[in-house]
Amino acid sequence: MKRKSKKEERGLSILKKRVLTAPVWTPDVLLDVPEIDREHKQLFDITKKMYDLIRDKRKTKFACVEGIKYLKNHTMVHFAHEEEYMRSIDYPGYEMHKRLHDNFKNHILPTSEQILEQEDYSNESVESFLGSCIGWLCTHTTVEDLAITGKIESYSNPDFNLDLASFIIQELTHVTKQLANLELNLMNMHYTGEALVKPVHYHIVYSDDKGTQWFVQTSIEAKLVLYMVNKLFKLPTHRLDAMMMAALKQVVRQIVYHIGVSKKDMNDFYVTEEFVLSDREIGEVFEAHCPQYSMLFHSEQGCLTFCADVWDEQAKARYCQCRQAK
Repeated sequence: MKRKSKKEERGLSILKKRVLTAPVWTPDVLLDVPEIDREHKQLFDITKKMYDLIRDKRKTKFACVEGIKYLKNHTMVHFAHEEEYMRSIDYPGYEMHKRLHDNFKNHILPTSEQILEQEDYSNESVESFLGSCIGWLCTHTTVEDLAITGKIESYSNPDFNLDLASFIIQELTHVTKQLANLELNLMNMHYTGEALVKPVHYHIVYSDDKGTQWFVQTSIEAKLVLYMVNKLFKLPTHRLDAMMMAALKQVVRQIVYHIGVSKKDMNDFYVTEEFVLSDREIGEVFEAHCPQYSMLFHSEQGCLTFCADVWDEQAKARYCQCRQAK
C-alpha cells in the first residue's frame, strides 16, 4: 500500500501523543439538584477509573467487561432519575431531552458494545468505547442537563420557518456557543473544499426510521480541535490520544443530533457508518461533487466546515473510489 504523504497525514498528527489524564467532574456542571449532581459526579468518577484501568498492563478482559457493565448500569439508573425529575418540574424540554437519552440507550451504546464483542475487548475497542462515553457525557451535561434548571438556554427558540440551510446555521452557532463558548461566523455559504490548516475530516452517515440515508461531513482545524478538547474536557494538552479523538467524534455526533432534535419535524435518526478522511481524499471528494449544503465557519480559534447531503448510491460510489485510490 502506498504510504501517505506528510501533507495527507498532517491533520492526523495530533493523534500521536497520549494525554495523561481523563476528564473529571467540575462544579461548573452543577444543576443544584443534589441527587442528579451526585450521579453526574459518580459517572465522571467511573469513567476516570475505567481510564486508569485500560492503562494498567495487568488488567484482564473480565475487569474491562465488569467495568463497562458497571458504567452502563449507573448510566441507565441516572437517566431514569433525571427523566423523573424533569417530569416533576414540568420541564418544557423533556421530550427532546428524552430523545437524546433514548438515542444513547438504543443506538450509541448497543453499537459500541457490539464493536467491543467483535474485537474481543481489545485495547483499541475499549478506548474507543470509553472515548465515546466521555464525549457524550461531557457534551450532554454541559449543554442539555444545565438547561433543566435554567443554568443555560439549551435550545435557541428556533425559527422553524427558516429554510434548512439557515436552520443549520442558526442551531450550529447556538450549540457551539453553549458547548465551548465559541463564536462561529459564517464565512462561505457555498464551500467548495478550499484547504484548511491541519484539519481533521470526519464523515458520518445517518439513517432515519424511514430508511432515508444522508451524511454529514465536517473538517475542523487542529487548533480548534485542541481548543474544544481543552474547553470541554478540561484537558490542557497540545496533542491527543485515540480515546480523546473518539470522544471528539462523539461531540460532533451530539452537535448534529442536537440540531436534528431541534428540528421537530425530523424523523428519529442514528449513525450507521463513520470514518476519517485524509486531505487527499477530501480534496478528491469535492472535485467529484460538492454537497448540497456546504458551509465554512470561522472563529478566533480556527475554522470548521459543515457539509450535508443525501447518501445515495452515487455518493457511496464517489467516496468508495476516493478511499480506494492509491
